Amino acid sequence: MSLNIRKSAIEIRETVLTNIYHMLIDRKYLKMNKETLTTLQKKVTNESVSFSSDYDFPYNIHVKFLSETNIGKKQNLVKLLDYTNKLNHYILIIIDKKISKFLKDFKRISNIEIFEYEELYMNVTDHILVPKHTILNKEDSEKLLIQYNCKLEQLPKILKTDRIARHYNMKIGNICKIERYSEVTGKSISYRQVVNAIN
Repeated sequence: MSLNIRKSAIEIRETVLTNIYHMLIDRKYLKMNKETLTTLQKKVTNESVSFSSDYDFPYNIHVKFLSETNIGKKQNLVKLLDYTNKLNHYILIIIDKKISKFLKDFKRISNIEIFEYEELYMNVTDHILVPKHTILNKEDSEKLLIQYNCKLEQLPKILKTDRIARHYNMKIGNICKIERYSEVTGKSISYRQVVNAIN
């Protein structure tokens, strides 16, 4: 017997907001806080939700849900975003795919990320087949290259557009540590460099 469980629009929005919150925690932008999560769940009908970082991090993080209702024209999107302020970081969630055409110019701006609504129905790191990913800091990256006597370009690659890379907001040139566990082989570690394209 199969179960067809459908969530209401409010339940889906709550799930999406919760997954965004956990994504920001995984990035070390925020700390886990039950009060914040409870407050967040009360904002499920809001078109915009903002966070202040819990770490020594310059961004105020603004999550904006974009639909034809609040973004009818590209000019309205420009008014909505103060995208020249580098102290703000924007996560734009596209609800209506029709407005995607308005966002092409914004994809090149470093402090703006764009997700499709459906991408955030689940937390990608919760999937059983997704191994643990960690972005190495500059010091650890340099030590790794010395340890293996190699150059950054010689490491295997992961695309910046990979879903897990987007979850952690990996930047081109970052080195990502990947830890896999197997009942047969035990723990294995590999490293990948983040690139824009694979030739």
